[in-house]
Amino acid sequence: DLADAWRARYRPILDEVNDGLRPWGNFDELHLATLQDVLSERDIALSPDQLTSLVHAWHRLDPWPDVPDGLELLRSNFLIAPLSNGHVRLVVDLARHGDLRFDCILSAELAHAYKPAPETYLTAAHLLDVDPSEVMLVAAHPSDLAGARAAGLRTAFIDRRSDEHPSELL
Repeated sequence: DLADAWRARYRPILDEVNDGLRPWGNFDELHLATLQDVLSERDIALSPDQLTSLVHAWHRLDPWPDVPDGLELLRSNFLIAPLSNGHVRLVVDLARHGDLRFDCILSAELAHAYKPAPETYLTAAHLLDVDPSEVMLVAAHPSDLAGARAAGLRTAFIDRRSDEHPSELL
């Protein structure tokens, strides 16, 4: 229940940043803020070390089992770079944890805007020195794909239907 309540705050806090209602914060900062809100509502007190440990759990998520081999296959013909809402250090930690290889790592942090804001996708294309139409965003979230298409990128949907958060995938 606590994890679901915490996860449910993800999109709203990113929207607050994109709408200018909250200053820019990286994922660790935003995850900490939403975790503290959820804990406060439930009258749960944790030590600073416990809070940090929970926030850093996001740095150790396992990739889908087919991802490492799929990335290697794609890397033989294409430049591969994640474009994540996670900050650069978070994505580096996830890549190391999952033994994932990328040609570079791109992050919403570089644009100071979270997906699906167009500047996130356009910043990625600019940093890769390509026209947005030369970039394909591959994702499992329709809102991310819609944002990329609106910014002029090509898109590919990966069907990752699961019981975890099915509304995000439909």
